[in-house]
Amino acid sequence: MMSVVARAKDHSVRLITEKELAEIAVYLRKGAGISNNAPTFNIVRLLKEYLIPNISKFDRHKIELEIVPEVREPNDPAVVKYTRLNKFTNDVKVTLHVDEEILELAKLGEPESKFIFAHEIGHIILHNFDAKAFSSDFGDQNHFEQQEYSAEWQANMFAGHLLLPDSLVIEIRDESILTRMCEIPRQTVRDRIKSLSNNKSTSRHFSTNITPHYTGSLCECGGYSVVQSGLIEECLICKKMF
Repeated sequence: MMSVVARAKDHSVRLITEKELAEIAVYLRKGAGISNNAPTFNIVRLLKEYLIPNISKFDRHKIELEIVPEVREPNDPAVVKYTRLNKFTNDVKVTLHVDEEILELAKLGEPESKFIFAHEIGHIILHNFDAKAFSSDFGDQNHFEQQEYSAEWQANMFAGHLLLPDSLVIEIRDESILTRMCEIPRQTVRDRIKSLSNNKSTSRHFSTNITPHYTGSLCECGGYSVVQSGLIEECLICKKMF
């Protein structure tokens, strides 16, 4: 088996827009039974009780996901490790290594720890065999011609939408209230308010009357970003329908 672990270093990945990241975050919340009007939720339970049991239900690929509590360096509090189980297939084992203190604090709803978990969930869902580590150094993203190619930007943006949906920002729009109510970092709230003000809307509406749901399936493009609407499945990243 071949394993790869990336430290707090950015990677160039397939372009995903903020609009698409918002959609994926919305469908993940829906699949887990979390209303977009719910200001807070247990991010560790989301990962353990919803994402882990459901991420293994793929038609074409085998995914194993586990959380391994272990102490890491302060600038590397969490990392996703990918192990290819079979060189002839795309079967992959995904392991989230996370500092024990971060794990316990995330369970208690500590803002920074919640964001770290949401960020890593973004890597697990959005990215494939190139492992990604949590990084708070936004300066590392400056070398990309478009920020949408940055793995860290994608994971950060996904985490923001997962923890703070558009509906709550639109309804409240008060930085201090949202920070306290949602129990997330103030900078995340500030970024979400600014982003929504600039983009007006980041949610795409499907033309069907059937409510789509997030399947967690791996698309051929490499993203865990498939939603199902009736009998139709669509990848939110590459837009392929099958």
